[in-house]
Amino acid sequence: MTTEAPRKSWITPGLDVVIVNQSPSGSLLEAANRLARRGHSVTMMTGTDTSRPRPDITYISLQRYDNSTHFSRLCSWLAFTVQATARLATVPADAVVLVCTNPPIMPAAAAAMASLRRFALVVRVLDVYPDVLEATGLRRAWPLRQLFAALNRWSYGRAAAVMTLGRTMARTLSAYLAESKIHVVPEWVPQPTNPLIRVAVAPDAPFVVLASGNLGLTHDISPLVEAAGLVSAERFRIVISCSAPERLARRIPSGRKIRLEPRLPDTDYQHMLTDAHAAFLAQKPGAENSSYPSRALTYLAYALPIIAVTRRPSDLASLVDKNACGIVVSPDEGAEGVAGAVRRLRSDPSAWMAMSRAAADTARSFDSERWAGDFAELIEVTAASHRQNCGCPPPLRKMKSP
Repeated sequence: MTTEAPRKSWITPGLDVVIVNQSPSGSLLEAANRLARRGHSVTMMTGTDTSRPRPDITYISLQRYDNSTHFSRLCSWLAFTVQATARLATVPADAVVLVCTNPPIMPAAAAAMASLRRFALVVRVLDVYPDVLEATGLRRAWPLRQLFAALNRWSYGRAAAVMTLGRTMARTLSAYLAESKIHVVPEWVPQPTNPLIRVAVAPDAPFVVLASGNLGLTHDISPLVEAAGLVSAERFRIVISCSAPERLARRIPSGRKIRLEPRLPDTDYQHMLTDAHAAFLAQKPGAENSSYPSRALTYLAYALPIIAVTRRPSDLASLVDKNACGIVVSPDEGAEGVAGAVRRLRSDPSAWMAMSRAAADTARSFDSERWAGDFAELIEVTAASHRQNCGCPPPLRKMKSP
């Protein structure tokens, strides 16, 4: 049974909480469940079908996220933002609305509606826009970037609180709002019921490196693909699981020891994680200060050392360096640096096992009991303070899913 963190004495059940995210993570869904269990009225606006909806949470299904092309991504972002903003027009003034930067312009739209409806606004920044777009070549002087930065200063300035995933991201955010409003609340990861204890790889067995998840605007898979060519004659196997493996296949030269898989159901993905010996993550230069690849936490929970291609400082580099749970490779080292890291892990079983144990130990610092509790308490404190201070009118009828 899950033990709830004690509620502050002046916070009573019955707060109105609205959560807006086009593609909610497992952590966000767990936070919503926790708030509902604590007696609050929770509404979720999402573009994703929830696999285990709770009867005491109102789910409102909006435009699904479509990242098949850049154009479809933009269209799905725009459609979801318009739909969610229209729904926010019915939110009572004594509510607290949590919006995530998915879609990126959703915080600005919610801030505009908060100015009209007078509800409290909390923003969860998953990627710092427009800074993260520097990885795509968007220059600082471009008018689009300057417009986005101005929207950030305006919308974040109107938020009661802003959450983000890491300290480096928090420093980047401080250019847009007062540091006193910024709270670092990372994603969290379920702890395995039976912690995985890895043993050394047999000399005649292949060493498996796994990369998975979105291979999007800021995640660069090319160093791993090129490294596969450098280690092709050795006992290595590279597995890449992504949403569009057929598109990636067109970018891979023949003869590379790379197995491509589509996105897998949870059980199959867990088997894939168990069968791997190391995990790969890469951030394109320019994205390191403004994003945090949370799939790193899943890798750590499965005791996988991480080969991280990223600049320093970054939250990803800090995670790996501080906890000695992998190897950080500079983007300037490219494929040769990745190949060297793979060879080091394969050739030094004692170092690999030490990193594996460190990975599992690190994952335990991201358990839900701590971070889901902090998340829920920040929402509760914000909502309760707002309800006491806003002089709110009686709440409107609760929104219903169409």
